[in-house]
Amino acid sequence: MQAFHQHTGVVAPLPRPDIDTDQIIPKQFLKRLGRTGYDDALFYDWRTSGAPFVLNDPRYAGASILVGGPNFGFRRPDALSSTPRMHRRHRGPESEPRARGRG
Repeated sequence: MQAFHQHTGVVAPLPRPDIDTDQIIPKQFLKRLGRTGYDDALFYDWRTSGAPFVLNDPRYAGASILVGGPNFGFRRPDALSSTPRMHRRHRGPESEPRARGRG
């Protein structure tokens, strides 16, 4: 595997806390075989509810990075691994650099 140095792309912000994997890939899509082809399932309920949603916003069309809020993607790790087109990085208190204390 090659080292990751730089990525250029559109970033979609999704700062909501506690987004679980059932919201990312709803259960009705988990009967599919394989780990690809889930683009239409990604946040399906939120995308089709009619309410404003970041991935329906034309400014984020083609986003390749999704920045989630605290506790993003908890519960079912298989749903996250089913979204290979989006790079995932958790931003929250536990991901912030820790200050080193003096001994």
